[in-house]
Amino acid sequence: MQFSILINTHNQEKYIYRCIDSCLKQTYSRSFEILIFDTSNKKNIKINSYLKYKNIKYFYANSFSKIPELNQIIKIKKLLLASKGKIICLLDGDDFFCKDKLKKIINIKGNIKNNLYQNFSYNYFETKKKKNIISFPFYKKYFFYKCVINDWPFISGTSSLFFSRNILKEFFKRIDIFKYCTLAIDIKLMLFAKRFYQIKIFPYYLTYKSINNDNLSNKYKSFFSLNFWNRRVEQTAFQEHFSSYKLNLNYLINKLFSFIIKFKSN
Repeated sequence: MQFSILINTHNQEKYIYRCIDSCLKQTYSRSFEILIFDTSNKKNIKINSYLKYKNIKYFYANSFSKIPELNQIIKIKKLLLASKGKIICLLDGDDFFCKDKLKKIINIKGNIKNNLYQNFSYNYFETKKKKNIISFPFYKKYFFYKCVINDWPFISGTSSLFFSRNILKEFFKRIDIFKYCTLAIDIKLMLFAKRFYQIKIFPYYLTYKSINNDNLSNKYKSFFSLNFWNRRVEQTAFQEHFSSYKLNLNYLINKLFSFIIKFKSN
């Protein structure tokens, strides 16, 4: 089987049907599988109606952790073990795919095995029912910015990532999923791939990223919150674990806050 779409969902009943439908309506003509892991507070009985499709597998369990990001990564690891596809597409339960995503991916020229791909995405604002393009900040392309300011890769969301299943298997072999728990799987995968593989932009808008009040990243948005800086410190520590760091402004600021946080905790 060529594709496995791994959907992780938690209390996203308002969005999950749209998410699943976007997978079922793919224009890709060959067989592919959709695996859903649900840790909602209450099992979604309505999803049973989708089980008539032979390519859908549905798993339900109580949350593995009170930390949403850790809960997410545990579910994806379990879905990987249950999947068979050569190419893995990640999808959050509130996001959805454009109908030709798989068809576009299968036409990639060259070897997909050693590359982690990220397609372009739309922000989809649930309250206004409208979309806008998630644009790549132009200044992040320049050598000066990467060397002096910040060398972290640009990320447009978990649901924009796809790659060979071997990359995800290697990722889970090398990382301790119980460390750096505030980091979502997208930034972990990108920093991991930056060290061991290549990150490539797939220049098509193939994903809709839902903007709603339940997004995992909402509590980390405020520059003036402790959550924001705790997460940035963890990102720096995770990057250091896999590769030599670059002495840039972002690194120095994060190390300063790391020292301050440790000092206060003592």
